[in-house]
Amino acid sequence: MSDSQTFDYEKLDRGALVVSLDFELAWGSRGGPVSNELNDRFAATRSAVDQLLSLFQRYEVSATWAIVGGMMLGGTKRHPLLSDDRYRDIPVGDCRSHPHWYADDVVESIRRCSVVQEIGCQTLTHMGVDDTPQGRQQFDSELGQCVQLFQERGLPRPVSFVFPEHYMHHFDLLAAHGFQCYRSPESGWFERLPTAPLRAALRLLNSRLRRCPIVEWPDRTGEGLVEIPSSYFFAPLQGGGKLISVKDRVGQTIAGLNAAAEQCKVFHLWTHPNSLGKDTARMLSGWETILEHFKKLRRDGRIESRSMGSLADQALSRPSP
Repeated sequence: MSDSQTFDYEKLDRGALVVSLDFELAWGSRGGPVSNELNDRFAATRSAVDQLLSLFQRYEVSATWAIVGGMMLGGTKRHPLLSDDRYRDIPVGDCRSHPHWYADDVVESIRRCSVVQEIGCQTLTHMGVDDTPQGRQQFDSELGQCVQLFQERGLPRPVSFVFPEHYMHHFDLLAAHGFQCYRSPESGWFERLPTAPLRAALRLLNSRLRRCPIVEWPDRTGEGLVEIPSSYFFAPLQGGGKLISVKDRVGQTIAGLNAAAEQCKVFHLWTHPNSLGKDTARMLSGWETILEHFKKLRRDGRIESRSMGSLADQALSRPSP
């Protein structure tokens, strides 16, 4: 991770809720078997996004949607950006013929939301960013293509970035392409343990105990970017996630909101819209409970809703400590 220094946020008089969403549909499952269960989740994702946007409107929450640019490359012919043989697994079509891959319609719904939503970037093809020279070249190319694609689609230039799978390298390229901030992984000590089963077991115990997630201030990096730490991942109800009840997730999230309000720090909640395509009613009921609690804290003047980009704007507008 890039060298960074904690930014001076002493002048903040309230906490901040940041919500970021990794919107990727089938692009996030490339290279692995796409099961019927995954297809069912993709099919239900559009409805889940519509309902989530309704919640954001009702509770006046501005979220950051980190989209895979390839979802906007649908058409009757294969888009030139997908002509390379590496993309032969991606079907030709649009949001009607291949709704698991293309989502111009959903991006437009996000744009039309009456509460302004930020559209960020998650590369063009959900590529894993590696530290090899070839990986650097491909990352540079995909960032440039995404910025150009946003311009062609009439979207604001993206300033917020999420690294797919949290493989984080080449921060200087983010800055060179005009990005201002990125999301970093949770900083809990057990997330850095070497074995996945042990991490999963401790994550489950942490949830069952409803321990408060870590709330942080953003950091300014040596490249002039703002690193916005994540606090809590609202996982899908599958795999190990099935063992964590929605009630426990809500309890942890509310603890994080309270901590952010008390300490005037940032609570950063994130998920994949795909994850809400399974047991949607139960999952979104949990989200509504969370946002209702947020509304009460905001009414008391203790917290506010911030997108990643707006938080970065504030950080970059202040002199370095």
